[in-house]
Amino acid sequence: MSRAVANPFELTERSPTCLICQGVRPSDLNTCLPCVLVVWLAADGFPEPERETRFDVDGRKWRFDLAWLALMIAVEVDGGTWSRGRHTRGRGFEDDCEKLNAATLQGWHVYRFTRAQVLDGRAGQVLKRALNVTLAAPR
Repeated sequence: MSRAVANPFELTERSPTCLICQGVRPSDLNTCLPCVLVVWLAADGFPEPERETRFDVDGRKWRFDLAWLALMIAVEVDGGTWSRGRHTRGRGFEDDCEKLNAATLQGWHVYRFTRAQVLDGRAGQVLKRALNVTLAAPR
């Protein structure tokens, strides 16, 4: 069972962009959801991932929200899951399947989370486990 994590990112000023990476942010937070994960993981001593990492397959140019290139671990944070956002409608869902399958075939381990999973700490817990396992593995 996950423990709810206090949210240090609640809205304190009106800016259309994330205060950390300048990317698009939810209207009720100061930061974008991937940056919430980055801050929480950094607080526990984990390496900082690349943001908006591009990977290309067969002419398609995709991006991961976050990626640890040397570890082949990537993160996708899907917003709008309860408001019929892009990731939950037919075409968007199919496009996401194509992207994640292509990434898997290239050897990526892609972890996909919702807004709620990021904000309540479940995403961070999964990523901590994944990073610990991968960092501990012999190379």
